[in-house]
Amino acid sequence: MSGSRTPEPGSAGSAPSHDLASVRSELRRLGYLDHSVERYLLQDALRSERTASTIWHLTAKVGGLIGVPVALLTTLVLAATNGHLEGSPFDLLPLFLHLLLPVVAGLGLGFLALSGLLVALIRFRHVRRIEAVSFGLAMMTALVGVGFALWQGYAFLPVMPRWQVVALLLAVPFMAWAVLEVVHGGLLTLAIRLTELAPERPSRHGRWIVLGVVLATFLGMMPAALDAGRSRSSDPPSLPTADRSLVVIGIDGVLPSEVGYLLGAGELPAMRAALDTGARLLPYKRQAGAAPSSFWTTVASGVPSPLHGMESLDSFRPAGMSRPLLRSGWLRAYWNALTPTGLVEYRPVLSSQRAVWTFWELAGRGSSDALSVNWWGTFPADAGSGATVAHGAYQILTEAAGDEGPDGAVEPASFRRDLQQKAISIQSSDTTAPSSLLLGLQRVLEAEDSDALLEKSLWPDAFYREVFDDLLELRPGTRHAALYLPGLDIAASLADPGSVAQSEMVRWQLRGVDRLLDTLPPSDRQRSWVILFDPGRRSAGEVPEGQVLIWHPEGCDSSTDGEELDSEELGALVLRLSGLPQSAEIVSPPAICRWPEPPLSVESYGPRDPAADSARGDEYLEQLKSLGYL
Repeated sequence: MSGSRTPEPGSAGSAPSHDLASVRSELRRLGYLDHSVERYLLQDALRSERTASTIWHLTAKVGGLIGVPVALLTTLVLAATNGHLEGSPFDLLPLFLHLLLPVVAGLGLGFLALSGLLVALIRFRHVRRIEAVSFGLAMMTALVGVGFALWQGYAFLPVMPRWQVVALLLAVPFMAWAVLEVVHGGLLTLAIRLTELAPERPSRHGRWIVLGVVLATFLGMMPAALDAGRSRSSDPPSLPTADRSLVVIGIDGVLPSEVGYLLGAGELPAMRAALDTGARLLPYKRQAGAAPSSFWTTVASGVPSPLHGMESLDSFRPAGMSRPLLRSGWLRAYWNALTPTGLVEYRPVLSSQRAVWTFWELAGRGSSDALSVNWWGTFPADAGSGATVAHGAYQILTEAAGDEGPDGAVEPASFRRDLQQKAISIQSSDTTAPSSLLLGLQRVLEAEDSDALLEKSLWPDAFYREVFDDLLELRPGTRHAALYLPGLDIAASLADPGSVAQSEMVRWQLRGVDRLLDTLPPSDRQRSWVILFDPGRRSAGEVPEGQVLIWHPEGCDSSTDGEELDSEELGALVLRLSGLPQSAEIVSPPAICRWPEPPLSVESYGPRDPAADSARGDEYLEQLKSLGYL
């Protein structure tokens, strides 16, 4: 009888001792040799060769059979989530070639590990129901694969059009079915070699189970797919904007305790006066480990990561591709490891790749003048967004000679020469920082560290504050403005200036912002302002906790002082104070203030399609590295 026991097999490295013809006959009777894939794998069980050779042959076969379709599916997912299917379809072939070898090798190693588990079960547990064991291990592998795919794809589904989401969900369960079939065939082949037994059941026995799993998986995932996909909006390019004005200032690298101390000591009179007349200082939390570009882009747009495309500071462009990959998921480590070889180019994430509108850009679409200074995701500066001093413009302007140097630091370009002169002159100005601060830094730091703090922290922030103030005065029609000051955060990564010098730096920064608020140009419109105090890299906990100071004429409810916000709620309140329509794609602002009514509600603010990478990003990449962000 084909399912009866045979004499105990030899070691894993020995040749089989039974009649291969009888096993082959039994496999054919049970239908295992009727299917091409199973026949391709099971032929290794019917050859007179050492079992170790069989394992290596099966590893190569299973890796190839599964690796090619998995690499293809991974290519399509990466292309869909990065906009390559619509924007650069010819990138699919080089991307597939980059993924093929590591995917095949990784899946082959995974099968090798499963083979080791099967050998252990058979040798030490004396398992003889080889069909059940092989099928169980294969089913476990398929379910783990589906779970991993859903875990990785969950964050990407909302950035894909609905038809792509549905196509992906159709492919995943059938891919799982294929994985189960191939892995099952490979493990069964190995089990036959080790036990000298033929299966006891026909090959079709498990196929109905597999089909049921596929259908259940598909039907269970389809409702979520229909809700997750993004729909393209046909909203007009201009939006109505209420008669409101807004200033948003982000201060990176300051702790809540430092803000509280200076407010209590009366050293921030403009902020103190606002708190006494209806402003609110509220805590917020942001995602642990998130890149600064992700948090600050969410604040400016109300859209969470990874929808806005700024979830990291860098991207990767594999050789042969015209556009970089902004979203890499679990493959990020792989791309990063390949950058030294030259097969993958390391690129910064540029403003042209940001997939969402900021509040000042949206206001500009409604014919409102806007200003942005050093905010994340603004290099190269966009000529259609009002006046823009791009993120990192200080380093780019000071390193350029005369009118030479990269474009993209300033828009309109007519401001470039004046701002370049200001950036250079601020280094020799006696009023840039108080002498007590400069002497304190020189006393506790080596000359090299003190100079680095000045060049990368204090001078740039002084420049950005002065430019912000000057442009607001030069452009009195500006109603929406944003300023980002990272100096304290950068200083924390450069050196430890000691508690006294650090306190002086914080005092210098917050006093400068307070004076800026006090000198905002008068306006006959209602002006609101939002100041964010973020701990940045100085955060001691896993979840960074900051504070937001909100002032607007309608006031806030004092009973909400302890309410904690998240980054999306911060973005929502910024957009509401901007006087923009309420979009169905973002959350409503939290009920902590008497918010002005939006002029109307819209389905979407409209698409902002990422553009191709640009050579202008080389200088930006270098300054990100010099500031310790990469």
